Amino acid sequence: MGTSEKLPFKSLEEYLKRGIYVDLKHFKGAYLNEEFGPRLIDVDEENYIIKYLRDSYKEGEDEYTKSSFEEFIRFKLQGEIRKLLDLIEIGFIGKFSDEKEILGYANFLELKLNQIKNLDSYEKFDFLKEYIEKVQNQINFYISEHPKEKNIHTFNYSFNIIAKSQEEQKLKIHKLYNLLIEKPSLINSTQDEFYNAFSRGIVTEGVNWLILGKNKLTSKTSLFYFLNKLIDEKLIEPQVINDLNKYVRYVFRDKNGYQLKNLKQSKATVIAKTSEKERLDNIISSISVL
Repeated sequence: MGTSEKLPFKSLEEYLKRGIYVDLKHFKGAYLNEEFGPRLIDVDEENYIIKYLRDSYKEGEDEYTKSSFEEFIRFKLQGEIRKLLDLIEIGFIGKFSDEKEILGYANFLELKLNQIKNLDSYEKFDFLKEYIEKVQNQINFYISEHPKEKNIHTFNYSFNIIAKSQEEQKLKIHKLYNLLIEKPSLINSTQDEFYNAFSRGIVTEGVNWLILGKNKLTSKTSLFYFLNKLIDEKLIEPQVINDLNKYVRYVFRDKNGYQLKNLKQSKATVIAKTSEKERLDNIISSISVL
């Protein structure tokens, strides 16, 4: 087996550590210069999208267009992911007849995938989540085909309600869910999905956070207030605070079911007068006494 097959993530990891920042510099350099400057309309530094005037346009067409960093590197990223998926497939095929080997290989891949998710670029560029999800799906596919799939240990960025027993934990999670869906609902989620989200389970659709701010957008500050309050009351494990953005990104969605963005800024601006503060305080107090 060649070195590339032994280290399937090596090329992608190197690109996400260094190469992607080189490409970002080239992307910006193509537009943010004196020659192109007069055509610029808007530069979205958070989502890496540049809006600019077209060279020409017909009547009825927009006079401007957009370019995104994701489009700029799409073919390169697709190539890296395709190469990685091929190497993962080769690895599984070579071990598929041996139960211990395939489970060990899957654990190794999950470990490497979590290392990728811990890279600064994964946090910085939201569009990378879609590409990394394809890798996760590839791993899940081969595990689902294996008769001992339940033996594999994986780590999910879901929360864990603290309780003395599993029965007490179920009681607390179900109580929390019922209070949050009382009209007007503060969340939109199935009960099973919510239970997984607060018992270290696998989250797929996510929990939609329905509290809105004054701008009528999903209030991320109220979400962080809610989670910090759960931590303060020792209802969820305190160590999540170190990677809270990752937990929030994994578990929660905005009011429309889309991934939450700009979490760092929202986390830093949590204030005491957050939306629905009194109701959230009462909900958490009800759970604390169980």
